[in-house]
Amino acid sequence: MYDPLFWRSELSLRNDQSKKIEEINVEFYQSLRSIKDENHSRESKSDRLEQGLQERSQKIFQTLMPKQRRKLERIIDKNAPVTAP
Repeated sequence: MYDPLFWRSELSLRNDQSKKIEEINVEFYQSLRSIKDENHSRESKSDRLEQGLQERSQKIFQTLMPKQRRKLERIIDKNAPVTAP
């Protein structure tokens, strides 16, 4: 998921929402460091990374109001790379 802080003004994020998203990001990047330092297989690290990304996205999405969620979805759709059929 894209980081909504990039579109703070377009989404009309409140200060408390921005701070909460920043906290979620800090928590996520701290977990990345711990995953990197663990002595596990590459596949295991990849699985943990994917799980962490999903959890981060869910937490961020829950921070947004319904109107902001819809607006973020439109931003993501507009910025998604176009792929050939």
